[in-house]
Amino acid sequence: MEFEAGFLRPELAIQTHLDLARNNGAELQFNSPVESVRTCDDSILVQTKTREILADKVLLSAGGWIKDFFAGGGKAQV
Repeated sequence: MEFEAGFLRPELAIQTHLDLARNNGAELQFNSPVESVRTCDDSILVQTKTREILADKVLLSAGGWIKDFFAGGGKAQV
């Protein structure tokens, strides 16, 4: 047994991250697959099936799908 180890309640950790993001101005989008992310003048345009989102900053948290946002050589398409 590891006596100095801790534990994490993943649901609480995820909810805390979402709350902190929302409280700091993030607009959270769920069940909105991203079709493309590209620059548009001095902003970033995120295209989903149902809407376009123009943003100053974008955080990609695509997990195993992150590769879909990169061209060859590991460089972002935006």
